[in-house]
Amino acid sequence: MPEDIKQLKKMPPEERLKRLQKYKQERETELKEADELIKKSSGEVEQKKKLVEKIPIPQLASENDERLSAEEREMFVVHRQTVRHEIASTPKKNEKKEQLEETVERERPKPVVEQPQYGMRPIREMYSEAAAIYQAVEQRGYITPQEMTKVGEIYTETQQKERANYQPQPQDVPLADRLHDLTERMQGIYRTQKERASKIRHGYSNEADDEPQYRTR
Repeated sequence: MPEDIKQLKKMPPEERLKRLQKYKQERETELKEADELIKKSSGEVEQKKKLVEKIPIPQLASENDERLSAEEREMFVVHRQTVRHEIASTPKKNEKKEQLEETVERERPKPVVEQPQYGMRPIREMYSEAAAIYQAVEQRGYITPQEMTKVGEIYTETQQKERANYQPQPQDVPLADRLHDLTERMQGIYRTQKERASKIRHGYSNEADDEPQYRTR
């Protein structure tokens, strides 16, 4: 207090009250500033503590190396360079990660599409043509010479594929089997037609045949 208690007691009540109120106000302001300074100091101490835990030599945490020994100064420089390198290399690491992701995406296996080998048509295309011919034959009841020519070409292609060790895509393997069955079936139909036509031309028929029987005069 600016005045001691004895002096305050000697003052008139009005003056004493005025002095005490002023002193109280000054003390409250000082206490408030002290609290703010305590909080700020605590934060600085905590920050310095974390830095010291990371750096083995306390002097390395200082802003300059004027008070460091030669050995400590060398460590100081190394530490600063390391920190700068880590900061500078962070964008490069991110860039390398992006480049790696692009490379992985670029090299990711693409869906395999069957490519013709040795100028051959894909199995799926050949099967579609054979299936269309067979459907027409079933509806009509017989196969025409033109259709049989196409069937023969398809059959020849399948034989060429087998000799060339042609490997269809896994999803087309069932189509290859069905294509073989269709060509065999239509060849059988054509052979039966030829046999019946031959019998008609020669004027005889088999009793089991369903075709009309013709006799020469």
